[in-house]
Amino acid sequence: MKRIMLIGLILTLLLSSVACSGNDNANQQGDETVVPSDAVAKVDDKMIDKTMLNKAFVMLALNYQAQYGPDVMDKEVNGKKLGDILERELLANLANEIVVRQFLEAEGHKVDAAELESNFQRYKEVLQDDSAALKTLADNGIDDDFIKQRIEAEMYLIEFYEQIKQQEEAKIDLDSPEMAQDVIKVEAQHILVPTLEEANQVLARLEGGESFADLAKQLSQDPGSAENGGSLGEFGKGVMVKPFEDAAFALAAGDVSEPVETQFGFHIIKVNNKITIGDLKATEEGAAELALIKSQLAESKLAEAFDAKLDELRATHDIAEYPENLVEPTSENENTQTTAPTTTQ
Repeated sequence: MKRIMLIGLILTLLLSSVACSGNDNANQQGDETVVPSDAVAKVDDKMIDKTMLNKAFVMLALNYQAQYGPDVMDKEVNGKKLGDILERELLANLANEIVVRQFLEAEGHKVDAAELESNFQRYKEVLQDDSAALKTLADNGIDDDFIKQRIEAEMYLIEFYEQIKQQEEAKIDLDSPEMAQDVIKVEAQHILVPTLEEANQVLARLEGGESFADLAKQLSQDPGSAENGGSLGEFGKGVMVKPFEDAAFALAAGDVSEPVETQFGFHIIKVNNKITIGDLKATEEGAAELALIKSQLAESKLAEAFDAKLDELRATHDIAEYPENLVEPTSENENTQTTAPTTTQ
């Protein structure tokens, strides 16, 4: 994990994989508790209000728009707008931030004030020439103090993330006989096309004897590998998106996959070689790679480990969400209060 503190970077990671930890548990009805109508969640006696959620969402949206374009939040995902999905996930993540911060502070960890200030200045430098983003922040009442709060929250999440990663690395014994035959890297090519129909057409042409590299040059929509015959070189676990990784590591050397769907399209994958830990140890260069391999192995287990630890921490708190308060009140009920929260542990 690179320690680059642009608002939303760590949230992008967490929201895409583990930020909703604890929400898979069955919802329970809590005791009848009167809460403010602008409360959207609570952790123990600490309320998260709609203003906090809205401001944090604006900053997250800016990050997504910078990466994926101005219309990304309107993109349909399983019949819902991405923006609506991320708002609900962010709500869970704000509760997670409180839980994680309390855990780390109880262990004696505090965010370094100088590092916080440095990260804040870096964020401001990124935005200084983006007048539209600056206007969006100002229009939503997002001042420097709030930006620093969000950066500080992300720094705690990163510290938590890195602690879990270090624990996972400590569990990996690359010298054990059992791991000697573990496939640690594959050398592969791929052809990326937009549709399943096109992917099946590629397979048919391969079965007809055409060259994988030639077809990749002609048809692949991956500009980074197409001109090299679809070559991806060698890569370990935790590098590619999960469906691609799973398919590649399941293939035998020399085999070609069926179409594999990811968010990028449909891939036809050919694995040319599979490298084990034993193979790496047998070479002079391989020994230098083992530390990196260990880190990549820990990365591949990180989401599950992060989820498990977060579930453990959440279970020690009284966490409730009030999703009904995400809806803007009408004039008839805008001063009403909410009861019977949904609780998650």
